[in-house]
Amino acid sequence: MVRYFIGSAAHKLDAKGRVSLPADYREVLKTQDSADVFVIVPAGAGVPFHLAFSRQGHERLIERIAGMTFANPAEKRETRRRFISEARPISVEEGGRFVLSKELREGLGLDKEVQFVGDGETFQIWQPSAHAKAEAAAAEAAAPAEIDFAGLV
Repeated sequence: MVRYFIGSAAHKLDAKGRVSLPADYREVLKTQDSADVFVIVPAGAGVPFHLAFSRQGHERLIERIAGMTFANPAEKRETRRRFISEARPISVEEGGRFVLSKELREGLGLDKEVQFVGDGETFQIWQPSAHAKAEAAAAEAAAPAEIDFAGLV
């Protein structure tokens, strides 16, 4: 059973905004609820990617937000706006293709290709050159944390 979105894959984007969701990401959606819908939270100011959740994952996020304590009402409104009001369900066709609206494509400068990046319980949708640039900057900035692999294999 596949439980997490992992790996990275570039897929072609056609002129109508159709793109195929990676097959292993569709498997994760199937195990969580259904492979025919996921939820996108569009990139916000300073965020270089759209964030995507399974429906169940997005419902858990809404519940987490509802249980949060906020410093002020404006922070609460902005968090709810960003992660709930702006979220969009995306329908996936039987063959695994879905449509990114013109607004979503323009928000990231997507043209002919989309970079999918797994991040555990979520995945990200990037413009490929922006992702490559962010990865290069991250690699320069810090080394990965030491992980104790004992008992994992």
